[in-house]
Amino acid sequence: MLQCGICKTRRALGRGYRAWLAGNLGGAVKDLRKAHEFAPGSPGSIYYLARVLSEQDRPDEALSAIEEAIAKDPGSSVGRVFRAIVLYDHKPTKAAREALAPLMGGNLLARAFDGLLHLRERLLSRATGSTGSFSLSFPLAARWIGDVTGRALALLEESFHRDVPADSIEFHHTLFATRSPSPSPPSPLPSPSSAREWTKSVDEAFRGSNYEVVQGLCDLEGARPWLTPATGVFQVFSLLATGNESKALTVVSRFLQEDFTAGDFHFLRGLCHARLGQVKEAGWSFARAARLLDTEVDEVVREVSRRLGVRWDFEDS
Repeated sequence: MLQCGICKTRRALGRGYRAWLAGNLGGAVKDLRKAHEFAPGSPGSIYYLARVLSEQDRPDEALSAIEEAIAKDPGSSVGRVFRAIVLYDHKPTKAAREALAPLMGGNLLARAFDGLLHLRERLLSRATGSTGSFSLSFPLAARWIGDVTGRALALLEESFHRDVPADSIEFHHTLFATRSPSPSPPSPLPSPSSAREWTKSVDEAFRGSNYEVVQGLCDLEGARPWLTPATGVFQVFSLLATGNESKALTVVSRFLQEDFTAGDFHFLRGLCHARLGQVKEAGWSFARAARLLDTEVDEVVREVSRRLGVRWDFEDS
């Protein structure tokens, strides 16, 4: 009987995690509450639930859930770190820093999020007139933690788009194009008669940075069955590049409903949010992308940092 309860808990946790990864927050809450019902004495499911509540923009409920988890396991620092992360996303910097202060001695995540607070402050000061490069001390081991990397990238991408939007588009184009971009003059919209011809036209238009042509091809009557994840990436980026982030987010959601492990679409969703100034939402999407794409997201962090004059001084301890 005990073993059966453990299995039910694990299955519910697994379903909840997969729902969260897909962005199905309502489904995630449902399954995580079931996991908590199966094992009410364990704080594990509560931490996952708190994260989902936070992403539903229900920070007070998330914090309340974390307090419940802390009460169940008062000797652990996990709950206090989760509380600091929710405060980082939703509350003033002072509240997050006060929550992190008692954990700074040896907790890796606490030190990482303290570094993110410094990054946020420095980039914000640049937005209000301060210029110049700067260095940031950061724990090396936190570099490959998705929840850290995603939030760092959200801050960097928002600043990149705000400060040098043309460079931002060009750089991100090279991430998805099969060769470096070489803008070509707009051409008449072709009328492809087959999936193969249509795909070739989309690819050529995207490589030439003809984003309006890409959108026109994707909007052609009858083209919907020809859309693949690869051409979907071109469609989303073209929408984003021409300032239509709202439609881009709609297309992203459709592809993620079909395959929630498609890291490129989580990345593009984060990019849309960052361009809209929705930094916390961008951080959540980039965190998913970092879990799925790993070193590729790390490379983007490094290159965007370089272009913004942000130097990371990684501490190996």
